Amino acid sequence: LPSLDRLLGGGLRTGEVVELCGAPGCGKTQLCVAACVELVASTQQATALYVDAAGGFRAERAWELLRSSVMRRGGPMDEAARRAWKARLGPQLRVHRAPRLHALAGALEALHAALEPRPDGAADDGDGDGGELGDGAWRAQLRLLVVDSVFSASLAEHGGQSASAAGMQLARVQRALQLLATQRRLAVVVTNNAQLPTATKAADVRAADVRAALGYPWQSTAHARLWLREAADGGAPR
Repeated sequence: LPSLDRLLGGGLRTGEVVELCGAPGCGKTQLCVAACVELVASTQQATALYVDAAGGFRAERAWELLRSSVMRRGGPMDEAARRAWKARLGPQLRVHRAPRLHALAGALEALHAALEPRPDGAADDGDGDGGELGDGAWRAQLRLLVVDSVFSASLAEHGGQSASAAGMQLARVQRALQLLATQRRLAVVVTNNAQLPTATKAADVRAADVRAALGYPWQSTAHARLWLREAADGGAPR
């Protein structure tokens, strides 16, 4: 998406957290999956981890987006090519389920620890956490981390904990995301809901009036924040 790349100054960058904010259904998950499959389509080495907190990831959709990307680049998509691309998609893109904040925080902290360089410079050959966070060789090639969605994990956490306890879990998530970007040099994409001013039509809202959900402490998490809104184009939503 050239227009999105321009907004981000060239695209998703390692070392930065990019937050996608918007109402449900505006395309946040679609962009996250698209970013992952574009990485797979463009290189055989780099890997991506999709942490699914909202239950929105669908393997079938990832394959369709990858197929479209390959064909857009002029690549073949006969039966042999389909088998080859499907064989690449699974190993390069892993999905880890974390439906609540404490599980999300634990997974991110475990990933940060697993990516810690060893003093002797040797590669980490461990099996990681249950395989979903990858073995040492897979993690060594990790470039993109997607967390979709922190807001969903926060809602689930509030159902079983006090507000203060949930706030502590959210702070753990916030710190882990920043460290994974800045210290482990990952490109981090996280989704969140948008908080609109009360009694205001969405069409009349200015960007300056919109806030990311999860409260003021969360506002400093991202290096860049994009507001997504479904728009009408000739009567059809886009």
